[in-house]
Amino acid sequence: MSEMTEKAVAILLGILRDVRTRGAPFKWTKQELQRRIQEDLLLDSSELASRAIESALDHWLVDKTIDNPRNENGEPIDAETWFLRLLTEKESESLRKLPDHKKAVIRLLREQETEEDLGCITEADLLSELENLGFEEEYVSRIEGKVSTFYGSESGEPIKWYYLIPQSELSDELD
Repeated sequence: MSEMTEKAVAILLGILRDVRTRGAPFKWTKQELQRRIQEDLLLDSSELASRAIESALDHWLVDKTIDNPRNENGEPIDAETWFLRLLTEKESESLRKLPDHKKAVIRLLREQETEEDLGCITEADLLSELENLGFEEEYVSRIEGKVSTFYGSESGEPIKWYYLIPQSELSDELD
């Protein structure tokens, strides 16, 4: 990681320390990071902000989650969206210890975005993507507190889906 990326990651972590434990909406966080990079580092670079976020995600310092924006009372006020959340040291360590194929599952789900769903992919597509990354998994188990499954149907056939568990399904402990 370059020195500038390290500085931008430090700014990102500072931003996320200042927000609720649920984190902050991804778009707002990225804009705020760009603003602070410009102020603190005297650079006008959206690319540096993107690199800092990716680096923090890759090093399991922050997590990209799905949640609802909330009002001051903690009540959801809008549709689910991507959030960035600062991980605790315990959470970071737990994620770092996951097998590589499970880390890849989380990373792939972070990239999934359709009009209907965030962080959701069919089992067939997930296994294909994992194979493209060099993994030879025939089955992927759920990842406690991160990834779960459900069944839908297409043309009358059951289809297994994997999804990132939204914060609202996990716990109210983050409020």
